[in-house]
Amino acid sequence: MGTMTPRRRPCAPRRLPVWKAAALPLATLWCLAAAPVRAETFVVPPDGEGVVGQVRHVRAHQEDTLLDIARRFDLGMDEMVAANPDVDVWIPGEGTRVVVPTRFVLPPGPREGIVVNVAEMRLYYYPPPETPWERRIVITHPVGIGRVGLDTPLGRFTVADKITHPSWTVPKAMADAYRAKGTPFEAVVPPGPDNPLGDYALVLDVPGYFIHGTNRPWSIGMRVSRGCVRLYPEDILSLFPKVPQGTPVRIVDTPYKVGREHGVWYLEAHPPEGHDLEAARTAAADLLAKAGVTPPGPAADAARAVLMRPPGVPAPVTPRDPATRPRPPGSRLPGADGVAEGTPPAAPEARPVTLPAGMPPRGPIDGQAVPPPDAPRRPPGSRLP
Repeated sequence: MGTMTPRRRPCAPRRLPVWKAAALPLATLWCLAAAPVRAETFVVPPDGEGVVGQVRHVRAHQEDTLLDIARRFDLGMDEMVAANPDVDVWIPGEGTRVVVPTRFVLPPGPREGIVVNVAEMRLYYYPPPETPWERRIVITHPVGIGRVGLDTPLGRFTVADKITHPSWTVPKAMADAYRAKGTPFEAVVPPGPDNPLGDYALVLDVPGYFIHGTNRPWSIGMRVSRGCVRLYPEDILSLFPKVPQGTPVRIVDTPYKVGREHGVWYLEAHPPEGHDLEAARTAAADLLAKAGVTPPGPAADAARAVLMRPPGVPAPVTPRDPATRPRPPGSRLPGADGVAEGTPPAAPEARPVTLPAGMPPRGPIDGQAVPPPDAPRRPPGSRLP
């Protein structure tokens, strides 16, 4: 497939608001200079748990913008702004402490294929393990999605095709609008820096929709496309060879996610765009009720605070259970030997020692006196005075 001819609400450029147009010189420099530290890859937690990653904190440099830091840590614009409501987007300032929200509750449902949650503007990919004993992982990237009125479609799809260096055909509605205004345009945009699809595209089995790169990285983490899912150029470069044709794709709209880690329940909340606010909060309360968090109580108060001002990062809504507190590596669980926690260990059984024939008993060492037989013994590992 040498060209891509979308049939229904395909991805296409849009007219920029004034504030974005004014920021283009800065965004251009950012596109050239910014590079992520790494893609976020995590081991899939066991059944019953669903929180991955850790929130980080960094200090901004004088030349940094929040967009710079977002792309450096493979985050989108909206999630950085939500996590740093009091930080200036364009001039955070030298030494400003910036929250890097790289902690996530995995979306509900099967952990397979590609899952895109439009509410948080994030993609999760669960590659199939190559061997039965290989630990399963999840790879996650921020995405840009369809703007209001040209929403990214929800449902179950399949990667029907994969295209390298696609060309892009301007959709008929956009072409008609250009002609009506007398604006010149290219009917087919060839591969290159002006192509809005970027260098790689995963074609879905619904006409006109793709998961692709972009020539406008500042749009990641925003609702600006005509329905497609777009990724940073470096993210689609990494993801494209990993995803085989036929991979299932599930696109959901889940503003509230609940997950458990080490006995603590976490609530991750995002602004419920396009949802009835009360209905969305009722749905969140139902999720928490299934987790045993019901009003009244401190846990319900914590959950209510998260819902009132969605921070976009998992927030604990229940206290930690001491029995599930993580233990140091190599430590043994209580009761592993059938002994209740807190029970002192039994003294080891004394065993007689028989010396080989001809070996004399051990005597004094360096002039030390031999202790009497009834002298108390030192605990193993204790230091000599």
